[in-house]
Order: sequence, then C-alpha cells, then structure tokens
Amino acid sequence: MGVVGFSFAIGGLSSVLSTLDAKAAKLKDKLASLEDIRTEYKIPYDLYRRLRLALNYDHSKNAEDQVNFVANLPAGLKVQLSAVMHRDLVGSIKFFQHKPPHLIAFVVPLLRPMKMEHG
Repeated sequence: MGVVGFSFAIGGLSSVLSTLDAKAAKLKDKLASLEDIRTEYKIPYDLYRRLRLALNYDHSKNAEDQVNFVANLPAGLKVQLSAVMHRDLVGSIKFFQHKPPHLIAFVVPLLRPMKMEHG
C-alpha cells in the first residue's frame, strides 16, 4: 500500500508542477498586457501598482489546485505536505505553535487574508 500511495503522490506532484509552469506563463502574459495598458492609457502609478499586486496575489494563491491535490493524498502524506507548505504561516501565528500536525493540516489551508481598517 505504501508504494502505491507514494506512486500516486509522485504522479500528482508531476501534474501540479506542469500546471504551475502553465500558470506562470499565463501570469507573465497578464503582466505584459497590464504594462501595455499602462503605457497606452497612462494610468497612474498607484493604480498600476495595485493591479500588479492583485495579479501576483491571485497567481500566488492557486489555492484551489493545491487543496484538490492535497485532499487526494493519503492521510499521512497530506499532514506532512501541509506542514511543509504552511510552515512560515504556522511559525508566525502564536496560536498554531505546538499544535498537533493534523489540526494544522486541517485548519491552516482554510485561512484567508483580511484587510482591516482602523476606526
């Protein structure tokens, strides 16, 4: 059973890596289009910067693909991969320190950033 699970994980990882290459090319095309629009319509730099950040953020958060990939892994591999994928976030949030890996694997992928304004 272990060999089958490992083979399945490697095959899935290969698929994810090829998808990431395609997504990187798509992001590059979007950024080039944004640059063309900026030049042609002389949009303000602040708006350009925010649009560029939004494009990069959307690209970096290919959460749906990642969640689907991780969800199809055997439980042990799922927990191990989730721990590696989210180690920076877990290390920066005091609540998650010293929590069981299964809790982190379940909760952390569900977190989404929120922008809060003072007031």
